[in-house]
Amino acid sequence: MTWSNRRHRSARSKRRFFYCPVVSPAALSVVVPVKDNAPGVLRLLRTFALLRPSVRPACVIIVDNNSSPPLQLQGNWPLPVYVLRCDRKGPAAARNDGWRAARTEWVLFMDSDCVPTESLLPGFCSAADGSIAYAGAVEPLDEGWLVDYYHSQKILEPPPEEDGRPAYLVTANALVLRQALDFVGGFNERFELAAGEDIDLGWRLRRFGELAYAPRALMLHEFGNNLNDFVTRFKRYGVGNLMLEQLHATPMTPKAFAANSTDPMHKLCAVAQYVAMTYGYISGAYQYGPQSGTH
Repeated sequence: MTWSNRRHRSARSKRRFFYCPVVSPAALSVVVPVKDNAPGVLRLLRTFALLRPSVRPACVIIVDNNSSPPLQLQGNWPLPVYVLRCDRKGPAAARNDGWRAARTEWVLFMDSDCVPTESLLPGFCSAADGSIAYAGAVEPLDEGWLVDYYHSQKILEPPPEEDGRPAYLVTANALVLRQALDFVGGFNERFELAAGEDIDLGWRLRRFGELAYAPRALMLHEFGNNLNDFVTRFKRYGVGNLMLEQLHATPMTPKAFAANSTDPMHKLCAVAQYVAMTYGYISGAYQYGPQSGTH
């Protein structure tokens, strides 16, 4: 995982702040923020519709975050689908509107460029161990040399802490107890970019309960093989690192990355990733200023 610097924490005991109900498809809602990706939403919904009824969620909540034109869904779906509008900027705000509208005990976050698999919800059910949130598995949907790099670097896989549990969550595939979301106030809407808001949430959730891996809960993610998108992604991540540093008073200056492959292109990508993240981190300092403190 090369998203941010590893942040080690000492082992600690936690009181049980929450009663964790049984994880089942009928007990969870899917929340998907979207901006200008109607084809991705339609693909996601069509895939859910093709799954067996026993492995479909209770509902899917799509939160349109200032798409232009506004998202319009046509047709009938074999499961409840709701479309909300969120005018506040960023996926953190959109996800907050989504989970607050959910009426189930669990909320599954995914992105509009993701595709569920038959094992997604059963994988979360089988991993249930009393934790308040679960990090599912993410594999690439598409192919290409940049996609190979994303996958080899485990870009969307949260690293383990010293206790073997996820250090945080990645909202391309994360199941969270709704009561815990309410307790910590959900996502911090100061994160107006798709960068760092899920790490921040995971860090805050870990203060009050355990996170766990759900390796069989598989989601497919469309990374794309566009170099401009690659640079833009890691510039965002650099800004996210700065925001995390300010909120949690922990050093998050980007450091040089080592490619997990001997492929020369992967080594070049690692350098480009570091440069892009450093640029985002520095430019974010001009945008957000030298603020600090915890959330």
